[in-house]
Amino acid sequence: MDLVLPLLLIVLSAGLLRYSWGLPQRSGPLNAGAWLIGAAALFVLTRRDGAWGLSVGLSAALVATVILLGWAAIRSPGRRAQERGPERATERATRVRGNFTPEPTALGRRSAWFLLSVPGAAGAALLWAVAGQGLARAGGWHSADSGALPFLLMPTVWGLLAGGMLMASGLRGGLFWLIAASIPAAAILMLTI
Repeated sequence: MDLVLPLLLIVLSAGLLRYSWGLPQRSGPLNAGAWLIGAAALFVLTRRDGAWGLSVGLSAALVATVILLGWAAIRSPGRRAQERGPERATERATRVRGNFTPEPTALGRRSAWFLLSVPGAAGAALLWAVAGQGLARAGGWHSADSGALPFLLMPTVWGLLAGGMLMASGLRGGLFWLIAASIPAAAILMLTI
């Protein structure tokens, strides 16, 4: 029974985040509250059961998120269907014959987002992983523990950073997230070298 309440709070956290992200306007307080509920539940699980509790909590969060996003994907119409609206038979015939101008794909914007959120965020996460390892070594951690820390930090920071960047209002907001995350990691790394 001690495990059930934190797991329910984690599922609630995922549900609140999905609800908040589906609103017409982003709600900062609702997002923060949902993240806080999830983090507190993970803290309780980790404090009580160690790494096993953390892994069970993260697994519950992952399953809840996959279910919620899958449900949202099934229910939402495609982007082109929303943009085009109902199509008359003559328009469809013209399009099928090939006498149409292709819609702009915003390839430059999409490529920039990809570069920021995948290799850019991975680079910042790697910076945090190496900085964390340096801090652990400076703090007197055993070499096995400090060597394993980057393998935990990099995917965690990468996921959090990419998620934060993708919630930003535009490319500038995503770039701000990337720079704001990289500067402290670089400073820590410089101090621990």
